[in-house]
Amino acid sequence: MNSKRRALVSTTSSRSAVDVTDLISELLEGQSGPVHVSVPHTTCALILSEVDDELLSDYERLSSELLAPFEPFSHIRNDVPNASAHILSAMFGTAIVVFAESGVIDLGRYQRIVLLELDGPKDRTITILPLTAQESSGAH
Repeated sequence: MNSKRRALVSTTSSRSAVDVTDLISELLEGQSGPVHVSVPHTTCALILSEVDDELLSDYERLSSELLAPFEPFSHIRNDVPNASAHILSAMFGTAIVVFAESGVIDLGRYQRIVLLELDGPKDRTITILPLTAQESSGAH
């Protein structure tokens, strides 16, 4: 039976890009097949990307500057102007599906799973749900 597994990631700055591939692999516990990976938040995102310090820095800079020409935004709750974080999260997405073989995520040579923090620092939950084909009962 498939069961959700969760991990916590504590981000340390307002905008950051964090490689979470190994953390997700640890949660797989030998699982094979497709795996749904998501974050239940509206101000962070998950992407597949190459990981090197320069590229992660570029994501951080892009996430800080991309929407600047459109500011100020109307959305301000509790005196927190984080509309750009919500918009970027919606653009990048909060879920991906990857494939695993015996607990090892099957990614391309340079691919890694990256959490984009867009409104930190915060504690972020990553949820994985193995997706396996279920046999149907009864005749069709």
